[in-house]
Amino acid sequence: MPIALIRNRFQYFAPALLICAALVYGAELIWTSPLRIQASDAFWLVPFAGATAAAIHYDVRAQQELGIDQSRIDTSNNISLFGSTYATLAEGGALYVVGRLKHDDHLAETGRLGTEAVIDATLVGEALKLATNRERPDEGNGTGGFWPHGTRKFSDSFPSGHAIGSWALARVIASEYPNKLTQFGVYAFATAISVSRVTARKHFPSDALVGSVFGYLIGGYVVRHHAAEYVDSGFSFIPVVDVRTHTYGASMDMNPAQLRSANLRRLAIRLRPN
Repeated sequence: MPIALIRNRFQYFAPALLICAALVYGAELIWTSPLRIQASDAFWLVPFAGATAAAIHYDVRAQQELGIDQSRIDTSNNISLFGSTYATLAEGGALYVVGRLKHDDHLAETGRLGTEAVIDATLVGEALKLATNRERPDEGNGTGGFWPHGTRKFSDSFPSGHAIGSWALARVIASEYPNKLTQFGVYAFATAISVSRVTARKHFPSDALVGSVFGYLIGGYVVRHHAAEYVDSGFSFIPVVDVRTHTYGASMDMNPAQLRSANLRRLAIRLRPN
């Protein structure tokens, strides 16, 4: 098999391989992050815990005051479609495809990282749903009980999967394109998705709150822990395999012309504290 063909095929599958490798590494970092909590994290952990407890306390009252309005519920369900796992994965994938078609490596990388963040966030969200087994507002007696029937029945209200995925994707886009208009747009989108899940009576306010915060944190985690050299950094590393001669090797190139200040600036943006 010609080496050029092997190289072309590797480059074609490289984004998928990078996402798979990053998911394994990123998932490990995310799940072990509680072990790295420091005293300084109390600055945001304490208010978050307090807000979550208050939200859970007032969840039932909030839904009762909201009432049942079928027109509002239908509209909210339509809005929330754009924040489903399938939709956010498609949105991240669309950014990648458009970036590749336009030869815009920054946009393509944003799509790749956004897709990874959505997958990571979804995995975390599903694990939390299994651990909490909370009833939705339209289930049972509407009080949002945790493990109300033991292990006989499974519910998946806490946290909101739409919120966690939408905020993860929004955080990636806002970090990659740190201008006010973009940030306002993507965070407004994520907020609308989170609120729509409550107004559609699919989640309680605390479900949306916890999902939003976790999604935001996971999106930031993905951005900070992926270096810029994968895309247009001035470096390339390509494995070379010749099956016919059983020869294996690799080629590494460095192009100083591509080491532009824009790339270094993007790396600084990803690594800066948020």
